[in-house]
Amino acid sequence: NVVARRDIVFSTIGGKELKLDLFTPRNAGWRLPIVVLIHGGCWLAGSRQDYNRFAIDLASRGYAAASIDYRLSEEAPYPAAVEDCRTAVRWLRQNADTYTIDPERMALLGGSAGGHLAEYVGYTASTSANAAEPRVKAVISFYGWSDLTHPAVRDFYWKEVFFGSKYDDAPDLYKEASPITHVSKQAPPTLLLQGTIDTIVPPSQSVMLMEK
Repeated sequence: NVVARRDIVFSTIGGKELKLDLFTPRNAGWRLPIVVLIHGGCWLAGSRQDYNRFAIDLASRGYAAASIDYRLSEEAPYPAAVEDCRTAVRWLRQNADTYTIDPERMALLGGSAGGHLAEYVGYTASTSANAAEPRVKAVISFYGWSDLTHPAVRDFYWKEVFFGSKYDDAPDLYKEASPITHVSKQAPPTLLLQGTIDTIVPPSQSVMLMEK
């Protein structure tokens, strides 16, 4: 009961095609709320196919679901991944009529690095005065990094690769890229899921974000 449209190019940058896979309920006769899925992998690894199982399940429950790729940090450091996620959201909004999507009912879902990107894109849009920022209605984050400045997480190797700098050399950059910095009363409703024995993303990352 699910239609799969794979390998849709939503952006080309530096000669690289960025693609998404879109899953929708078969024979849907109405505009569908959509969930944009952002894979994890410490910003260093992974692909959109990693989250297709979630996308298929969402489509079977009546949602449109788009699993997206973004440039990994060894290809292009921050803010490349953020901009790619924003571009995917804009593209889906601009092509909503083609795919029977409701652009006003969009959520972001991600895990680990994807959770960070979902939070960051969702929160920064809510505080931006730029009308072109792609706003969303909700954020779902599986064990996402929320405070990249925290001593428990800031010195991991993949953070240095993501930013192209160590924390000690660029503390303001780490702070700006932390979703917790951009939490406001306008932030979209957020669902956080966190494993209590996670050794890569400590549970405190989700607790601190919830408290903020």
